Amino acid sequence: MEMSLLETLLRDISSFLNFSSSENIDSEPVQKYYQAAEEILKVLKPIILNAIFDSEITSDEVLSKAFEELGVSVEELLLQFERWQPFRVLQVESLISEIRNSCLDIFRVLKSSHRHLPYELSPASLELHLQKIKHVGYEQTSSVIKEAKRDQVGNFGPSSEILLRIAESLSLNSNMEILIEAVALEKLKENTAQAKKIA
Repeated sequence: MEMSLLETLLRDISSFLNFSSSENIDSEPVQKYYQAAEEILKVLKPIILNAIFDSEITSDEVLSKAFEELGVSVEELLLQFERWQPFRVLQVESLISEIRNSCLDIFRVLKSSHRHLPYELSPASLELHLQKIKHVGYEQTSSVIKEAKRDQVGNFGPSSEILLRIAESLSLNSNMEILIEAVALEKLKENTAQAKKIA
């Protein structure tokens, strides 16, 4: 693994962690999702800085792939937060899941290759980090949206209770905000349909 990959990943994680000072994190959903990703990355970053950077394990292909995937997901999640729109919640949840899975993969590889790691990263220490990441939780709006989709397929349409739960989880507090998001989502659908026709 090239050191530039680790350096790029560290830069991406630092950029993400510094994003908390941005005014883009002013709504409840953004804060909720940002904090979940932040909690995961704060567990991983010291491991990369303190141990892996100078370790023999940097040549491991599986680890390199996990670092690369993590870097792509962190960059994409940061872009989603910079251009936050509530209708992107499914993409954000998916990216957080990818980040979590990449971090879990990294810790599993490190744990199985403990002979190549510095002494301070014992298997017990790595297991503790792995468990911290597994226990990071947040309310997933996607499950409520999937429930609404199931209702839609049944030709009944989503219940007002489900629609209210979606609006609350996305902090859509007024009819105007809901209308703005509906128009933005419809525009996104049209653009996607046009892109498919062209392709």
